[in-house]
Amino acid sequence: MPVIMHVDMDSFYASVEIRKQPSLGRVPMWVGGDGRGVVLSANRLAKEWGVEGGMPSSRAKRLCPNGVGIRPNFEEYLDASRTVMEIFRTVVAVVEVASIDEAYLDATGALRMWGSAEAIGQRIRRLVREQEQLPCSVGIGPNRLVAKMASRAAKPDGIFIFYPGAHGVQFLTQYAQAGLKGQIPLYQVFSIDAITLPLQKELALGTLGAQEWVNDLPNDANKKYVADFKKKHGVYPSYYGAQSYDAIMLIASAAEALKGDVSNKDKVRAEMKKANFKSVRGGFKFNTNQFPIQNFYIQEAVKDPEGMMTVKTIATAMKDAKDPFYEKCPMK
Repeated sequence: MPVIMHVDMDSFYASVEIRKQPSLGRVPMWVGGDGRGVVLSANRLAKEWGVEGGMPSSRAKRLCPNGVGIRPNFEEYLDASRTVMEIFRTVVAVVEVASIDEAYLDATGALRMWGSAEAIGQRIRRLVREQEQLPCSVGIGPNRLVAKMASRAAKPDGIFIFYPGAHGVQFLTQYAQAGLKGQIPLYQVFSIDAITLPLQKELALGTLGAQEWVNDLPNDANKKYVADFKKKHGVYPSYYGAQSYDAIMLIASAAEALKGDVSNKDKVRAEMKKANFKSVRGGFKFNTNQFPIQNFYIQEAVKDPEGMMTVKTIATAMKDAKDPFYEKCPMK
């Protein structure tokens, strides 16, 4: 199984400046100057004010009047980058530099030495922090695209593993064999559910994740769906099954409202947008960009009273959550 890592130096230019002058970490700051120029990097406090990379420095100053703009020192950033890339090479042999602040690592051949993908990622983060006093986020997956997605989820200064399907089963085995279970908390998305749990078994116990649907949500539609599915198949339905069921019921609600006449696609879309059906995830409605406004739940892998591996809801992470980019979408 390939183990690809994407290591992204968090707010790299800003982090280098904070390393040199730690007091900058306590105020909103960005690299790019106060007046003319473009924001190249911003620290977390500046981002909370809406300052983003690529925006004019003058706009950053308007958004955050008390923020500090620093002129860039590219030679210093290049030196820090070279040192960080060499640190990567002390852990993993195959390092492909993607830019001054990111690299792809093929860690497949390093598993035998370090034990697991997570152990390698944690070692890289620790060495970079100890030797260069810089934060980095590590994304791990079976290919470059997934690793890149995972590193975005890991920000800031974290590690995120995305191994769906069979990869998720193998990763969890490595995680336990390396002695990390019970030592380093594991958070997952789409890697532990009704599809993989029959293979992962007790190795998955206690693992946390987050989704908009869990099989124990206490609404009538979900209770019936889960009970009927278990009665017919003898197992719990997966997230994908619930998602498909909702999609079918949504389409059916539109067809029923139109008395079976689905020839006018505009009318079909208008009826579907109403979401006039009982969803297994509970109440939801479509936002202006057609993404659902819905709850997200924290779930934990457990054994049910019959000894079957499943997941249960332990908390509501977000209530009536909206896609964070819906205001930028031209659909209204």
